[in-house]
Amino acid sequence: MEEFLPHFVNVDMKLPQSYHYEFGLFFNLLQWKITWNDIEYSNVDLDIADVEIALTRSFDKSLLSVKFPAIKHWEIDAK
Repeated sequence: MEEFLPHFVNVDMKLPQSYHYEFGLFFNLLQWKITWNDIEYSNVDLDIADVEIALTRSFDKSLLSVKFPAIKHWEIDAK
């Protein structure tokens, strides 16, 4: 069954068109406010050949571990 899975997937995620971030150093004595507008994303090409999914138990909880090792190509452009 493994041979029928695709090697690469192209995914269109619904990501924000603007983003604001505030960054502070030395107890916020130095502060920067950064705002990105008109953010454009290319479709991300993900290499899913080495994805590992495992179900584990930790105390009384079941945990799902997903290892997704590679982004083949992705471009982000903003003003």
